[in-house]
Amino acid sequence: MGRPIRELDALREEFLAGLDGRLRRLRAAAAAVRESPSDDRRIAQLHRMLQTLAALARTFGRRRLGEEAKRLDEMLRRW
Repeated sequence: MGRPIRELDALREEFLAGLDGRLRRLRAAAAAVRESPSDDRRIAQLHRMLQTLAALARTFGRRRLGEEAKRLDEMLRRW
């Protein structure tokens, strides 16, 4: 039982260590969509990034961040 928990802890630490970079890439992707709002490829990329962030954040105990990413993804879908 100890090994899976250590592995999960390591994954959590990896997620947290990379969070600043992930958020920078997300902001850049959002800016790209604002610049080219009809570019389906950019919109799809932003959707994937938001969905991934939502899932990872909730998995690793960042519930509020996950909820916000999900909310933004839902807004993007309606847009």
